[in-house]
Amino acid sequence: MVDYFTEVFPVDVNKIGQLCAYKIVMKKGIANAIIDDLLVRLRKAFIGNWVWVDERIITDNAPSPVQLDITLDILRKEFPLIFDQIEAIQEESNWQATINDASKFMAEVCCHDYDDTMRDVLRKNGTRIKSGYIMRDYRLRGWEVDGQPALSYTIKSRVLYLQNAQVVYKQGIDIQNLTVIDKTNAQNIGSITNIIGDVKNHRETLLKSTTSEAMQSFIQEANEDDIVVDVSFDEYSRQYVASSLNIILNQNDYEKFGLEALSVEKAMTLKPDQMAKMVSSASDVLKQEGIIGNAYNNREYSQHFIYLDHVPEMEFAKKKVRPYKIETLAQEFISHGLFAKHPRFKDTPIRIAVINALDSSIASDFVEAMRRQMEKDFGLSIEMIKERTVRVVSDKNLASAVRAVEKENPHVLLACFANDQVASYEYVKSLTLGKGIALQAIYEQTMNNPDSMAWVMMGLLAKTGNVPFVLAEPFESANLVVGLDWVREKLTRGDRVVGMSRIYRRDGYFMRYFMDIQDVESGALPPTTLLQSLFPAPIFKGKRVIIHHAGEAPMALLDALYAWGEDLKAEFILVEIHTQDEPHIYALQDGITQAPWGSAYLLNPAEAFVISSSPQADNMPQSLHIRVRFGDLHIENAIYVLLALTLLNYGTSHIPRLPVTIQNADKLAEWLGKGMLPDNVNNDVPFWL
Repeated sequence: MVDYFTEVFPVDVNKIGQLCAYKIVMKKGIANAIIDDLLVRLRKAFIGNWVWVDERIITDNAPSPVQLDITLDILRKEFPLIFDQIEAIQEESNWQATINDASKFMAEVCCHDYDDTMRDVLRKNGTRIKSGYIMRDYRLRGWEVDGQPALSYTIKSRVLYLQNAQVVYKQGIDIQNLTVIDKTNAQNIGSITNIIGDVKNHRETLLKSTTSEAMQSFIQEANEDDIVVDVSFDEYSRQYVASSLNIILNQNDYEKFGLEALSVEKAMTLKPDQMAKMVSSASDVLKQEGIIGNAYNNREYSQHFIYLDHVPEMEFAKKKVRPYKIETLAQEFISHGLFAKHPRFKDTPIRIAVINALDSSIASDFVEAMRRQMEKDFGLSIEMIKERTVRVVSDKNLASAVRAVEKENPHVLLACFANDQVASYEYVKSLTLGKGIALQAIYEQTMNNPDSMAWVMMGLLAKTGNVPFVLAEPFESANLVVGLDWVREKLTRGDRVVGMSRIYRRDGYFMRYFMDIQDVESGALPPTTLLQSLFPAPIFKGKRVIIHHAGEAPMALLDALYAWGEDLKAEFILVEIHTQDEPHIYALQDGITQAPWGSAYLLNPAEAFVISSSPQADNMPQSLHIRVRFGDLHIENAIYVLLALTLLNYGTSHIPRLPVTIQNADKLAEWLGKGMLPDNVNNDVPFWL
């Protein structure tokens, strides 16, 4: 029997006062940097808590409208560069706080009031690593749990470089595009986009552009020849003196700053018991204030926890059905054969291009061995049409190699890397996704392992449009499952909207993808013709369809989907899948351990946290947060569909975390946002696997 607990805590509702909301009217739209400064001044001018939630200011102690107008006038005179942009602060008289509003309000209040105290606790768990430092950061979020407000407390590890951005610049390192963190407010994390100039020519403007006393000290103490940089956040940018910024290193930065990727990963990784201890110590700050209670667990709240121990069976060739077991899956595949071969390979070989980043002939030998086994086991032939050797591995040389092999129009690109070249693989994967090229990457240790051949063949065949296996028991909750990628980019004139639909049958058989791109006026509703391209009537008319979307879907998209579904007399059910820094689920079984695959915590009838993968080592598995945005679908069915579709990624000896419907959605979004679509915008080959 497994016991569970989470990083979600019930909130004492008595700590939440009578909430009131205000809309900010600005001359050029909302600028979050200005909002931060406004909140600082409102907290000084009035008692009570003042926070920014979902594009509005919320407070638990509203002043009179006259007092608020007087305060805004004073601020405009004192800091004209900041507050002249605010035309009015208008109370939303008809606004009523929801449970979600209340919980988000409490999360922001706690982040403001107890940030220093909680960071002091986490600082004890930081780790020095050569020229870097592993910082334990936190994420505090509000939730609705069965009609009651709740908070989650989640730990996130970051790698800080020991020197600030000014020192790094003087060392001759290019700082543009580096991720940075504001020393005066650790919740401000963005990236450097430009060097504006020196402090000598910008000091006066900078001082007038912030109300933070800590930041003003950095500005005043900076040398005249220190640089000023522009930092971009999600929805705005702001200028900083470089000395006020610490650098956060991403995986691609490690080598440049003298760090070894494996050492960093080891230092960042936390075991379940270590993470639970950190969460407990830091969240105790809020418990001692009586804000939250004990974390949700299955002994007190058994109705919130489920374990889907029913793993679907798989169907191979000739209707051979076998249980899904990752340990025996590759051998089952060899023994029972492909569920379906792509028609184009009936009389045509699979055309393979090879990028060889190894200084040896091992890649050619491996391809030859695979060719012989492919013919023997599946009756398929392979033709290696081009091999490009990359002796000096760099982004520039890899990009050149991809361009060279792309000209040969291969069915799949086989990329051979050394064991430590994970970043190189990620870079090549990004390039091939933008071009719609299927990529099968293999590492040297894989090529030296005879047992890995079956896995490589399974992945390669799936990426070329063949189907290794499907679900033996089709979904009862839908006729089709679709992954929807949707990107909207602001251009100089108007907006660009790009969409992609990845369509799967109810047994997980991949049918086809559609892509389309259209230009619209700024802020205009999504064009119906775009949705018609992605959800064509001949396929979707009268169907019940589960739509997976990575992250939060814009309200305008929801409205457009609902309307097109009505026209088709189809039932569209939108399920958001959130993947970044979601609250964890822990198991209690001879100590604190990983929660097994299929474990889920139900927040309410529309939301859940799900364990969709289990790390091989005793590391903390990352949860997915799923949310049924609209449509009649039980949350248990939504969880089952998600889990089943993680099993259909093919070619990997561990269960991937994401379902095939949103696999590599983040990398695809980067290319879609640039308006760079592959030549084939309508095809039956899942090149993103």
